[in-house]
Formats: sequence, structure tokens, C-alpha cells
Amino acid sequence: MPSKVGHIARLSPLGIVIIMALSIFLIEAAIMVFLPLVPPSPQWLRIIADPILLLFFLSPTLYFFLLAPLVKSAGETVNKLSVAVEQTADLVMITDSKGKIEYVNRALELQSGYRKEEIIGKTPRIIASGQHDREFYGRLWKTIRKGDVFRDVLINKKKNGELYYSEKTITPIKDPQGNIVSFVSTDKDITERKRYEEELIAANRELVKLERLKTEFITTVSHELRTPIGIMREGVSQVVEGLHGEITEEQRQYLGKSLSHMDRLTRVVNSILEIANLEAGKIGLLMESVDIAALAREMIRIFEPSCQNKNLEIRAHFSSRGEPKCSPEKIVLNGDRNKLGQAFTSLIDNAVKFTEKGYIEIQIQETADTVE
Repeated sequence: MPSKVGHIARLSPLGIVIIMALSIFLIEAAIMVFLPLVPPSPQWLRIIADPILLLFFLSPTLYFFLLAPLVKSAGETVNKLSVAVEQTADLVMITDSKGKIEYVNRALELQSGYRKEEIIGKTPRIIASGQHDREFYGRLWKTIRKGDVFRDVLINKKKNGELYYSEKTITPIKDPQGNIVSFVSTDKDITERKRYEEELIAANRELVKLERLKTEFITTVSHELRTPIGIMREGVSQVVEGLHGEITEEQRQYLGKSLSHMDRLTRVVNSILEIANLEAGKIGLLMESVDIAALAREMIRIFEPSCQNKNLEIRAHFSSRGEPKCSPEKIVLNGDRNKLGQAFTSLIDNAVKFTEKGYIEIQIQETADTVE
């Protein structure tokens, strides 16, 4: 059931004014009725008696209708603030202007391991970890003594010696004249967050190290593979060309397949090295005018022996500006010749590798704005 004071506190200002005016009128009327019944007295006493009696009888009304609701409301507000500060999960500490601790909340007790009786009257040094130098604390005090808010991450120490990270904010509290009378410190325990951050940093360092080792490994292996492959290819080429004596047609075909496989292995090694350099940011594009039709024909000539070995036909179909019957000699675009050649090589090589019969067709179509 709501209290009468709480009910009166909900009256509108106009209602309170009406009640006060009515009270004054009734009290004044009672005084005018009963004052003549008082034995004769000096005139000055009668003059001052009227306002004194009015104030005396009006005081309960003033308290009941005005002061009591204000006191109750202020008390409820203070109580809410007190409970909020005491029960908040953040660590709260209040000190005087010299840094002597006047209040700590329950969360700070639980986090630090100290009871209020052990902390109040001391300075925040009681939870200092020794991890911060004099310059750090000098900057802290200089900031808050100027009246500014201080924010930073501190490493503090519990009663049992365990360290913890806190995200601290210190706010100066000033009186109406602007003088600093106390400081309010709030902390968030970020120990877990800092641990995850340190683990991520360590993992990132390890990844960078592994990336460097991978690049070194690929570079070394690519170099070590390309050298013997080049020597073997040169030796086989000399045999095929008859520089070391005559060979049969069957031997020539067999060695021709070996040369094709060596070329394919060389392209694989080059692609691996290219990817490693691309990931390391060591490769840029050399843009120039490239005749894509001539480049395609060159790639076709290179792969014709491989296609013949599998009884495959390799076809070219070039068109210019929407004219499919046209087979232009030149289709020029702006690009990196080496990268385009590598793209052609990979595409044709895969087509030859996975096509068992029939034909492979390379189509290039030039439109007004693009080449496809």
C-alpha cells in the first residue's frame, strides 16, 4: 500500500499551492477567533504573536506537503546510487584530494582480496604491482590534479600476489568553487582480454615466421629443382637432335615425351615460385601492348607435339569486333605478356592433360571494349 507521503508527492504544483493557501486561511481565521480570548497584553506582543502562531501551526503543513516528499525523494535517489555503486561489477574506489582511500565497493574487495577495513585509510599503493615506473604515475597525478580525466590500462596486484590488468578511469570531483575535493576511480578487469591479445600476438609472430620459412623453402626447392631439370633437358635434347649418335624413331618419340614432361615439370616449379613471390608481394605487373592472337598461336605451336602424341587436334578461333568469320592477324590489348603467357600455358596444359579424345579449341573474341 503506498504511503501518504508518496501519494502527496505526486500532487501537481498547483494542487500544493491551493492546499497551502487554504491552510494559511484556516490557521489565520483560527488565530483571529482565539486571540481576543487571551488576557490583555501589550500591543507589541499582539503584533508579533500573530506571525509566530501562524508559523507554528503552519510548520507541520509545510513539512507534510513540501519537505517530506523532497526528503523522501532525495533519500531514495541517494539509496539507489549507493546500491548501484556497491553492486556494480566495475571496481570503484573513492579517495580524498590527497589520494587517501575513503570508499571501495564490493567488486574491488573481491578482485583485490582485501577487505574494506584493510584498504580504507590507505593509498592505492596497496594494490600497486610495481610494473609501472615513476614517469607513469607522474603523468597520472599531473592529469587528475589539473582536473582532467585520466584513462589507461594498469597492472595491479591482488593480496595473494597475483597480477591483473584493469582498464582504469580516474575522475576528479569538484566543489561549487571548482576545487578538487576527491577522486573517483573505476576499473574494468580486462585480464582475460589481455591474455587473448597476447596469445593472438604470439600466434601472429609464429605465422609470420612460418610464412618466411615457407617462402625460403619454396625458393630453395624451386632453385634446386630447376637446375637438374635444366641439365637433364639439355642432355635429352642433344640426344634427340642426334648430337651423340643416331637414334631410332621409336626412341625419338619416347625422348620427345620425356622432354614434354620435363617442360611441364619446369612450368610447375615456376608456378610454385611465382605464387610464393606473389604472396610475398615481390611481383608486380609489367603492363605493355600485347598481341594476344600472336601469343596464342605461339602457345599452340608449343603444345602441338603433346596434342599429336595423344591424337588430339588443337584449334584456334579468333574473331574481331563481332565478326566471327574473321581471323585477324593482330588483337592488341594492354597487359603483362609473361603473365598472359603463363595463363595460356596453364589452361592449355590442363586441357591436354584431361582430354582423352577429340579436340581442344582456343577462342579469342574482340569487342569494342573487351577481349574475351
